Parts: sequence; C-alpha cells; structure tokens
Amino acid sequence: ATAAAAAAVKRPRSGGSSITVGAGLGPGDDVMTAVAGKESEIKKKLAAFASFNQTERDLLQTAFARVGQEHGGIPGLATRSEFTNVFDRLGVRLSPVEVTAMFGKYGEDRTGRMPVDLFVTAVLESNNRIIAMEERRVGAYKAGKRDDYAFNGRIKYFPCRKGVYAPTVWDPALAARSAKPPRAGLSLDFVYGYGGLTNTANNLFYNSADHVCYYTAAVAVVFDRHNHRQHFFHGHDDDIKCMALHPNMHWAATGQVTSTSGHPFACVWDTRVRPDGSVRGRLAQLPFPGAVSVIALAFSSDGDRLTVVTGDVDHTVHVFDWAKADAALNAGGPVGGQSGLGPAAADSIPHEVGTSPGLITIGKGGKGDSFPHVLGAVWNPFGKCSDGGLDSGVKHEWASGPSSSLTAPSTSSCGGSSTPSKAG
Repeated sequence: ATAAAAAAVKRPRSGGSSITVGAGLGPGDDVMTAVAGKESEIKKKLAAFASFNQTERDLLQTAFARVGQEHGGIPGLATRSEFTNVFDRLGVRLSPVEVTAMFGKYGEDRTGRMPVDLFVTAVLESNNRIIAMEERRVGAYKAGKRDDYAFNGRIKYFPCRKGVYAPTVWDPALAARSAKPPRAGLSLDFVYGYGGLTNTANNLFYNSADHVCYYTAAVAVVFDRHNHRQHFFHGHDDDIKCMALHPNMHWAATGQVTSTSGHPFACVWDTRVRPDGSVRGRLAQLPFPGAVSVIALAFSSDGDRLTVVTGDVDHTVHVFDWAKADAALNAGGPVGGQSGLGPAAADSIPHEVGTSPGLITIGKGGKGDSFPHVLGAVWNPFGKCSDGGLDSGVKHEWASGPSSSLTAPSTSSCGGSSTPSKAG
C-alpha cells in the first residue's frame, strides 16, 4: 500500500483526465490548489481528534469502515459518496469538483472506487517519505523513445548526485521538442565602433531623413540619432572601404574588398527606413573582377553616373551609368532588383568601353612612379567640364565622353557632353 500510495501521489500530468470547474469553485480558482488545502485541513482535524491510543491513521480508517458498512459498500474501497461522507463527519466539506480531483490524484478502480489504504497512507505520509518511495529511473530521457517521456518520477543521472524531477505541470510533448536541435540564430541589434580612424575615404553622411549613414566592417549603418536606433544594410560580405551619397540624399553607394566568396563590388542602395525598421535595400550591384578592393566612389551632380576607383595596381578609375550597367549585368532586370552576380558571372564581364554595359569611360589612376595614384574622386559641381583630379598636389585631368578613355595628365577642357568629375 505504501508503494502504491507513492505512485498515486505523483504530480498530475498535462494531457491527463481534465477536471471541469463547477459549483463550489470560482472560475479563476485552481482545482489542485483547493485539493491541497482540503488535505491540509483533514490532517489538522485528525490531529485534533487523535489520542495516545488512537492515531490519525486509525481514526481515518475507522471512519471509512463505518461509512462503508452503513452504505453497504465493499470493505477497503470507497465510492465518491462514501468519500464525501467521511470528510463531512470529520468536519471538512468537499465539492463534487474537489472529490473528482482527489479520485484523479490518488486513483480509482474500474468500478469508480478508491482503495482506502492507498489514500490513507498517501495523505498522511510526509512529503519526504513520499518522494523517497516514488519510482525512479536511471538516465535522462532518450531522443526518440516517446514512451519514456511520460515518466515524471525521480530521475537520477550523472553528474547529479541526487535525483531530479519533472516540473509539476510536465508535458511529455516538451521532451519530444527538446530532442530536436534548436533553431539557433542571431540578429544584429547594435553596432559599436566606427571605422574612420585609419580610413581616409569619405565615410560619414546625413541622408534625407536626417539619419547618419556610415559603415563598420561589412555592415552599412543608418543611425537614427533622435531615437538612438540603428538600421542595417547587409548587402556586403566583407569589409566596406568607401561610401558616397547620391544627390537625392536617399541613396548611397558602398564598395568593399575581395571576399572569400567572390570579387569586390560596389552597391547602390536606398538608405530610407521602412516602418518595420529595415532599410529599403539594394538598387544596383557592380562587380570588379581582377581588383582587390573598391577604394573610392563618387556620384555625378545629377546622380546618373558613378565614379569607381578600384584598388588594383593601376588604381583604375571607372565612370558608369550605374542604372544601365546594373540592368544589363542582371539580365535586363529593372533597377532595384535584388539579384546579384556570382564569381563566375563577374569573370565573364570585361570592363571595356563599348563592350561593358553602362561603362562610359575607364583609365589608369596611376602606374609605378609615372604619377601619383588616385585615391579618391569628386565630381566638378560647376557645369559641364572635363574631369580633373588632385593627388598629393599633382593634378590629373581627363575627358569622360562616351568614347573617351581616361588619360593623365592632360589639359582641362570645358564644353564636353558629360558632367565633370575629378579624382585624386
């Protein structure tokens, strides 16, 4: 009976027989809490009636025997009505819901009768004795063995010196879920630091929404300084080295170094932030096979052209109609498409005037000691003049017409068909 009592008082399992709240309990009350209160009350009553010659166990067993005899019941078993009558005689009133809960907790046979000795032993034993008598298993639950998950007694496993127990409202389905690897992942919340200490390229701008745009490592940051919140552009897979802002102050261009997955490239993207906190994202992507990095960027005054300086041995300067170039490189897709080029596709794109779509002109920004290397670019804001650049006090100028290639040094000229720029 003692072992059976220990098994009977195991914690209620989630998914077992449900108990409906009825008369005697408010809709917000917990049935099992009410049952525990009644058990505590019956123990106090029995302790008050007990004497040296008659223990609490004797009193409770005698009460069940008398009520069973009066109702013509089976000795050693109690129906719900007999159970309720015993508690009434001892001065503890039970509602039908509480009686049903006790029968569900301590067990009943097929005829709906509770074993009296089991209940008496279980309700009068101390919690420590009951825990010590509970069934136990050695070793944790094993993945795939769903029948074991319903066990909620004492579990002993290394390195725990004492047994552990399942939670009070243990649900076996939780073990099945725990057997599967979690869906781990990280989301970027805030970027600390600023990559401007050793970076001499332009790298800090205000956009049209008065947000600060800059970059650190491979992340372009749009910082809302009024709400102290950052928004991110994740279009790069390695360190960003330069940045430029479009004249409309909505769009930005960023260029990166060569990554393990492909060539360096420049991205044109929209810095404006959606209501959900994400930036609007990429508008164009231009790869540069053969270069090690993109080191400088500059938009023309109308925003249609983009100057890109790459970090190859010649510091090559490219001038693109960037929207046209992106549309061609992405199989004629519209500007704003999210498709990018893989390394194999980028290898097949020659950066040559007349053959590379959208490339207006291209030229060397330096070779050996012939003249200083170009490390930056800026467009002339004073109308249509030839391009000019400045590096270490030496000026380099070239025309950037549709059929021109960059030469340096040369004489500056005005009246060309293109918006002017200079690189230095």
